[in-house]
Amino acid sequence: MNGNPITPDEVHEVMSMWARGMMYKEIGEKVGRSYKSIECIVLRNRNIWSRDFNFPQIMRAKRFGA
Repeated sequence: MNGNPITPDEVHEVMSMWARGMMYKEIGEKVGRSYKSIECIVLRNRNIWSRDFNFPQIMRAKRFGA
């Protein structure tokens, strides 16, 4: 069993930082986990998280010509 389980709020925070382009080591230092732990969290959740992302918000972004 894992002695330090991750909460959905932590997953959201980690995935937000990852989407902004932060490195695993930087994210790990901010949330208090190892970079290997962060890497596993991102690998497990990147497909689910990207599907749940708010696409209308992206489409209004200037980089997409809005």
